[in-house]
Amino acid sequence: MKRGTIAVAALALVAAALIAYIPALRGGFIWDDDSYVTGNPHLRSAEGLRSIWLRPGATTQYYPLVHTAFWIEYRLWGLAPFGFHLMNALLHGAGAALLFLALRRLGVPGAWFAAALWALNLSNSEILAILLIERHYPDNAGSVFLP
Repeated sequence: MKRGTIAVAALALVAAALIAYIPALRGGFIWDDDSYVTGNPHLRSAEGLRSIWLRPGATTQYYPLVHTAFWIEYRLWGLAPFGFHLMNALLHGAGAALLFLALRRLGVPGAWFAAALWALNLSNSEILAILLIERHYPDNAGSVFLP
């Protein structure tokens, strides 16, 4: 497989994940999103970013990379849930692309198909709807980017 073909295959996985999870993009904030995003005062100022990193008790749980991502996203789209859900879907698609690349590198036959099955598995829909889960739990590809 040529380099360009590999890139197209990886991008197709990202696109497929985005299309499959369009319903999640229309969702609002749910469950504990209020303590992590909507009700988190540390997302609203530069001092809050400092607190996220330097005061472990400043946030509900000490996940500085996750809260930094939320801090950046808050600056990009405020409290509009669409942006946060879009980022989850993109992280999920990127994780599927990384899975494809890893399986391909390991020489696993059907690497793209396996990554597509993982990306489009409907059991992931709840994971994409809840902001923190996609970015934290190790069984989700988002944790590759944000532990």
